[in-house]
Amino acid sequence: MDTKYIIVLVVLVLVILGVILVSIFTRRQRSKRYSDKYGPDYGHTVKTMGNEKKAQTEMDERQKHVETLNIRSLSLSRRERYLAEWPIPGFYRWSRDWI
Repeated sequence: MDTKYIIVLVVLVLVILGVILVSIFTRRQRSKRYSDKYGPDYGHTVKTMGNEKKAQTEMDERQKHVETLNIRSLSLSRRERYLAEWPIPGFYRWSRDWI
């Protein structure tokens, strides 16, 4: 074999190896971002959906749905009224930590 062909072959193998490594690194980084953002719910969704790609699509859809909701904070008086009307054992103590 000519030296030029050997060099081209080595460069080609290195480029392919680089593409594979970048792909693996990118996939791991994306999975870590989702895990950091959604916590245990992401891991549960991965198990339920069967793979990370499907789980990430599902989490994106959930995020889009949440963004369409008109979620706003309650006034302190309304919050206290709801807590009195709908007592949930342990919730009041837990929710006070959020104030």
